[in-house]
Amino acid sequence: MANELAILPQEFVFQMFGVYDPGTPNLERVVLRANLEVDLSSYFLVTGWQLTPDRALPLNADSFWFGKTSVLAGTWVVVYTGRGQQTFTTLGIEPCLVLHWNKPTVLFSVPQVIPVLIRADSVAIGRRN
Repeated sequence: MANELAILPQEFVFQMFGVYDPGTPNLERVVLRANLEVDLSSYFLVTGWQLTPDRALPLNADSFWFGKTSVLAGTWVVVYTGRGQQTFTTLGIEPCLVLHWNKPTVLFSVPQVIPVLIRADSVAIGRRN
């Protein structure tokens, strides 16, 4: 039992298009599209190690919180791994939220490292002792 992988349900609020220009500084980005109106504050992107086309293990190295922002159904959400500022723009004629992970280096230069979208349903806050 200890070696079995936990299977989490797939996220259907977003369509994950994946990584574009992997390994290319200032161009590497993760592209998603909202299927429904959604509050992004409970979502995180993390890096994962791909096991099969529909399975990945989250890695402990990197996470990105989307912040307290909401988007409408049909909105593109583009997260550049490099530095930059949040902007609202359009992709063609459709709305697009552009975010930045603000990492000093690329994250997806290794083909097995992929983005994993996680929705946090609850939280426990630690304290310093």
